[in-house]
Amino acid sequence: MRARQQIVLGFALALTACAEFTPDGGMAPVASVARTQLGVVTVKITSAEEAQRTRQEVQDLLREPVSADTAVRIALINNRDLQAAFNDLGLAEAASVAASIPPNPRFSVSRVAGSGVVEWEMRLAADILSLATLPARRDIAKIGFAQAQQIAIAATYRTALEARRAWITSVAAHQIVREMEEARAAAAATADLMRRLGETGGATQLEQARAGAALAEIGAQLARARLAERTARERLVRAESCPGHRLPCRFQRWRRSDSHAASDG
Repeated sequence: MRARQQIVLGFALALTACAEFTPDGGMAPVASVARTQLGVVTVKITSAEEAQRTRQEVQDLLREPVSADTAVRIALINNRDLQAAFNDLGLAEAASVAASIPPNPRFSVSRVAGSGVVEWEMRLAADILSLATLPARRDIAKIGFAQAQQIAIAATYRTALEARRAWITSVAAHQIVREMEEARAAAAATADLMRRLGETGGATQLEQARAGAALAEIGAQLARARLAERTARERLVRAESCPGHRLPCRFQRWRRSDSHAASDG
């Protein structure tokens, strides 16, 4: 019996190389990818103080016109789904550490009589089984932790892509609305001119009708463009997890001279 106990204790001591928690909760690969590949910083919010600092940083960023890089930066520090992926990473790390801990040894003193021997042998077998499967369980948990890190990295890429795409769509919809408003103003002026010319005999009724139909068509297109703009803005709000009223409507206006300069260059 003493030799058997020494074997079990020696086996337990050989498997006591427990994993430890990382200082950043496994966020090092995620932060490295965000910094090197995306050029931004992403953080995992773990306290009320960090949440307050994040809200303040988002508010500071929203005081200026939102650029594509700003939209990505806001999304990577404020997106709720991304923070959920980071929390899952922390749970995976906790599971990995827990799986590396060997079972606690249990000692009992009993009289070797009757069914006591059978009970002692069953308890001893259970301890040996846990110790024997500890390396496999530890390796499986490590794989799960590595998978959680890759999932967090993929979520970071996806969040950045969705934020940038939503910003581009929102800017494009915004510019379309501005152009359509100018077109509607021109169509309204043309229709009014045709009406006045018709009063003096300078325009036929057909010409007046055509001007009125063009005005109505442009008005319908403007309504659809405004709806598309609101939809794009809502998509940007979801990507950044920011309330809509905090997103400024000041975007850099596209100018035709810019496109000519770019094509000439």
